[in-house]
Amino acid sequence: MIIIKTKYKILLSILSVLLVAEVIILIFFIKNIHVQQQHLNEIKKNQETLKVQLEQTLDEQQFPKKNVPQQNLKQIRAQVKEDQTNLATVKTFSNDLKKEKKQAQSKQAMNQKLYDEVSRKQKTQELLGSWYQDDPLKNHQFQEDGTFKKIPSATDIQNLEATVTTLPDDAFKAKTLLALRQIKQQRSLVDTLQKEMKPFIQKKQVVKYPDKKKLISLNEMSRKIKEPETQQHYLQALVLLKKPKPKEENNKKMVALTFDDGPNASSTLDIVSILKKHKVTATFFMLGLMVDQNKEVVETIHKEGFTIANHSYSHKDLTKISTANLQSEINITNEKIKAITGETPIYLRPPYGAFNKAVTDTTPMTISLWNVDSLDWKSKNPKAIEKEVRQQVKEKSVILMHDIYPTTAQSLDNVITYLKKEGYSFYSIEELLPYL
Repeated sequence: MIIIKTKYKILLSILSVLLVAEVIILIFFIKNIHVQQQHLNEIKKNQETLKVQLEQTLDEQQFPKKNVPQQNLKQIRAQVKEDQTNLATVKTFSNDLKKEKKQAQSKQAMNQKLYDEVSRKQKTQELLGSWYQDDPLKNHQFQEDGTFKKIPSATDIQNLEATVTTLPDDAFKAKTLLALRQIKQQRSLVDTLQKEMKPFIQKKQVVKYPDKKKLISLNEMSRKIKEPETQQHYLQALVLLKKPKPKEENNKKMVALTFDDGPNASSTLDIVSILKKHKVTATFFMLGLMVDQNKEVVETIHKEGFTIANHSYSHKDLTKISTANLQSEINITNEKIKAITGETPIYLRPPYGAFNKAVTDTTPMTISLWNVDSLDWKSKNPKAIEKEVRQQVKEKSVILMHDIYPTTAQSLDNVITYLKKEGYSFYSIEELLPYL
C-alpha cells in the first residue's frame, strides 16, 4: 500500500513537471508566433508601399515617367532586396503563418517582376534619349521624323534589342520596337554607305569617280541619314565625287549669285521670279529665325531647285559666343531647313564672314564666303549695287547680296543682264566651289 502511494506521488510529480513544461513551450510558441506575425505584417506593409511606388513610376499607358529621380529607383531596388531577405527569415510555426508567408512570397515575386519591368523601361528610355535629339516616344507615339544625336554601334543595338525582348507586350514595347527598327535601318544605311563609298574615296582622296547612276544612288542614301554630322560628312564626300568639268568649261567666266539674311515674303520672292525669268541659278544663305517666319518661301525656293544653305540662326558673330550657343546657331537652323525641304544644308556662311578654329571644330559643314561684295546692305540703291558688281566682278566670282532688301531685287535684273552680256555663266555654290 505504501509502495502504491509512493508510485502515485512520483507519477503525479512527473505529470506536473510535464504540464509545466508544456505550458512553457506553449507560451514560447505563442510568443514566437506573435513575433513572426508582426514581422510578416511589417514585410507585407512594406510590400504594399513598394508596389504603389513602383506603379507611380509608370504612367497610365505603362510608359516610364521622365521625372522620376534616379535616387528613387535605387531606394526601391534596395527595398525589394531587403523585403526578400527579411521574408526568408520568417519562421512558420503554424499553418496560418505558412499560408501568409506564401502569399507574401507571391507579392514579393510580383514586386520583383514590376521592378524589373520599370528598370528595363527606364534603361530603354535612357538609351533612346542618348541616341535621339528629342524623345522618340513623345506623347506615347513613335516620332518617325526624329533626328539622331548619334547612330549607335551594332553592339549597342544588340544590347537594346535584348532588353526590349524582355519587356511585357504593351504600348511602350510596341512603340520602342518601331524606334528599334529605325535605329537598325540607320545603322545598316551608314554601314552600306561606308562600304559603297570605299572604292571611290580613300584617306579623303578621290581614287575613282562613280558613274552618274551610282552617284545618284549614293546621294539618295546620304539624304536618308538622320544624324546631321554623319549626313554632312557623306554629302561633302559626294561633292568631291562629282566629276570635274572639262578644261574648256573650267576656263569659262563663272559667277555665283548668293543671297544672305532671308528669306522674307516680299523681296525674296521678287528675286526668285527674276532668277526664273533669266533662267539662272543662285544660292540662298538663310537665317533660322527667318526660316521660322517664312516656311512657305523656303519651300518655294527649294521646289524651284535653288541651293539652300545655312547663315546661322540669329546672325551672331560665331567667334564671340560659347560652344553651346555656336552649336545651337548652326544645328537649329539646319534642323528647321531640313524639316521643310527634307535636306540638311552642307554649306555654312558665318555672319560677317567671321569664323575660327572653334567654328570649324564644331561643325563639319563647308565654310562658304564671297569675293565680291555688292554693298547692297550699305547703299540700298539699285544703281549703286549694279555699279559695285560691275567694278568688282571677275572670273569665278561669288557675289554677296541680301534678299531682304527691295532695292537688291530692283537691281537684280540689270545685274544679271550685264553679267550675261559680259559672257558669264551662272553656278550654284556647290557647282562653283570646286573651281575656287
